[in-house]
Amino acid sequence: MKNKFNLDLSFLYQVPLIRNYYVAGIDEEYEAWKNKYENEKNEFRKFSEESKLEDFVYMFIIAFRDTFPNVISLSYSFCGESVKETETRTSHEEYFRDDIEYFATEMLIGPLKDDESDLNRDNYEKEVIINFKENIPEKIIKKALEDISYEKTVEGEKTIYSIDDSPIDRLEVTDKGLTLLMNPEKVILYYKL
Repeated sequence: MKNKFNLDLSFLYQVPLIRNYYVAGIDEEYEAWKNKYENEKNEFRKFSEESKLEDFVYMFIIAFRDTFPNVISLSYSFCGESVKETETRTSHEEYFRDDIEYFATEMLIGPLKDDESDLNRDNYEKEVIINFKENIPEKIIKKALEDISYEKTVEGEKTIYSIDDSPIDRLEVTDKGLTLLMNPEKVILYYKL
């Protein structure tokens, strides 16, 4: 099995194929795009299922640290397809890891940019929340943030890392949870609504 230092995460940063699937449907172009990184997806899913908690937490932070990932591709590596959705929040109901308690994303859905198309609006995960059944070792947070600039503060039971020049604007850490608040200047629009 690959480890946290040699795992290929390129599938998380695949150039988006933004299109209206209700009109275009699923065709050869879509199938080729979807299957391009199949091996990398399978390796990451295996890693997600079998790795120790601290290795998984490390990879989870690394996935967002330098480049904004396709969060749907990331989540389906460790979450099942059963979800609860509201207009802006998606939470998963099944996980491939026994130590995950909760995973959810809060979306920013921007205003329409014109009246021509409902697809012409910004749409991205502004907040990503993951909670575990076990404590997260603080040393793994520091390891994942090595070599980047951040400021660490403590507010009550929360340790907050304000990160410079990263898709993660703010990382909030509790004993058993992570909340990543995204930097809107660093997001990549992988899909439209």
